[in-house]
Amino acid sequence: MEKNTKDFKISKKKLKRIIRIALLVLCILLVLKVISLISKDKNPNNLSNMGLAVEYKGKTYFNKWEVGIFWTKGTTEKQVTNETAYSMTLVGDRIYYITVSKDGGTYIKYLSLSDDSVNTVKNIYSNIDKFYVNGNDLYYISNENAGAIVKLNMETNEETIIAYTTIKDFQLVDDEIYFTDSVYSLYKIDINTLEITNIKSEANIKKFQVEGKYIYYYDMNQKGLYRMSLKGDKVIFISDKITENGAYNVTNKHIYFFDPETNYICKMNQKGSSIRKIVKIQSNKTKINVVGKAIYYLNTSDDATQSYQINRVKVSGGSMRKIKY
Repeated sequence: MEKNTKDFKISKKKLKRIIRIALLVLCILLVLKVISLISKDKNPNNLSNMGLAVEYKGKTYFNKWEVGIFWTKGTTEKQVTNETAYSMTLVGDRIYYITVSKDGGTYIKYLSLSDDSVNTVKNIYSNIDKFYVNGNDLYYISNENAGAIVKLNMETNEETIIAYTTIKDFQLVDDEIYFTDSVYSLYKIDINTLEITNIKSEANIKKFQVEGKYIYYYDMNQKGLYRMSLKGDKVIFISDKITENGAYNVTNKHIYFFDPETNYICKMNQKGSSIRKIVKIQSNKTKINVVGKAIYYLNTSDDATQSYQINRVKVSGGSMRKIKY
């Protein structure tokens, strides 16, 4: 009986040690989760709008169209690169981006926010407009592989084909990639198991954005923006204000979009109501990036060249300091 009591006491000590270790691990995971939330894009659907701006530690880094990356905070503005940047993606203290060189080459680079140094990740022999980073891996659509999704390990430079089908659009959400194929059906693939799940085949999905528990998409058959669950059910109509090639950006509260009938950038709630005009532009095409309380968008210049320039406005519609060219 004494032996059993002693064994029981030892087991309790071991159990306490296990609990302490488990709590320590839990605290570490919680801290890492908080850090990851701080140093990731707060609005990932900016990448569906060319990824023109990100926010980091109170500064907004933006692509001053065809000039370079600038940061702004209050009334201060500083240029940090001399090349234009697309698909700006914040990961930790780095901004990854796409740039096209004078010789026509497409490069993925990153700007280190600790010392403003620029480093090349890879020369991509594909015409890409966005990519996603998950840890040491970078995902993009490769023209060299017939439009397949490719995973690039940035440490080893090794590439692996994730999905062989011709991809029209894709979005990485946690450990899953949502994508549309050549006939505009929607699927998802687990990046760990490579298991593919069909989400929706009957809808002709031109473009889509994942936000929270829902997938927002333009249905080319029905000519409007719709929303469905991540499983492909609970489909509801949102709006016919958004056109097949018109820009829209779904955030956690609103949908910002370009209305070609009025040439206004507008916003509405996630159910498609309470539409409000924000700013009128002269271009018939734009891209909309939402960063904090500001919208960064493209518009044509006032001079004879009519070239694209980056502009900004408050999400409320209020004016902001003009970006000078």
